[in-house]
Amino acid sequence: MGVSNFTPAQFTLLQSRLPFTLATNQVEISPVHQPLLLDGTLDQLQQLRIRPMAWSCLGGGRLFNEEGFQALRDELAQVAHEVNADSIEQVVYAWVLRLPSQPLPIIGSGKIERVRSAIVAEKTQHDPSAVVPHP
Repeated sequence: MGVSNFTPAQFTLLQSRLPFTLATNQVEISPVHQPLLLDGTLDQLQQLRIRPMAWSCLGGGRLFNEEGFQALRDELAQVAHEVNADSIEQVVYAWVLRLPSQPLPIIGSGKIERVRSAIVAEKTQHDPSAVVPHP
């Protein structure tokens, strides 16, 4: 059994009351939503050796559609060029896959192109710390 969007305190409290180990915490991990990189959620899961499930890696489409993220799109396009990725989508999935907590991305799309992009991202080589700047 896992949970969704639990803070570290909520996760710890629930775990302390259960007779079994929680399997995961499903959380939003995206270049357009980065609080979990700093609030201890991913750190806690890494410490517990629990891989988070990452939903909305592309920000629910906000990454592609909102004007406020144009600079981020440009930066991701530059990284895509540098690592020979086919798209910024591949760069984002590659970044998520290489975070220290080893998240498991939830693709959330029925479009085969999106699924292929996520699969190819696993093979994309780059330095994850250089990939996604703060928006």
